[in-house]
Amino acid sequence: MDKKEHYDDAISSLTIGTSKLFILPLLHVEKQIIELMKKQQILIEQLHNENLKLAWSQNSSEIQEIYGGRNNKY
Repeated sequence: MDKKEHYDDAISSLTIGTSKLFILPLLHVEKQIIELMKKQQILIEQLHNENLKLAWSQNSSEIQEIYGGRNNKY
């Protein structure tokens, strides 16, 4: 076995060992990121719905009359 083959074997072994060391944790992190992105999307949708409700209530003539009437009494 010459030096090049020896170094190639060492590099191959280091590559395989490093890959085994990091692949499982990285896959776990990937799953966590996917789950966080799903939860983030749900929160964005909920915020959007709440913003729509708030916009509706601010533009609702019934709500404006109720609060407008109270403000006029004071």
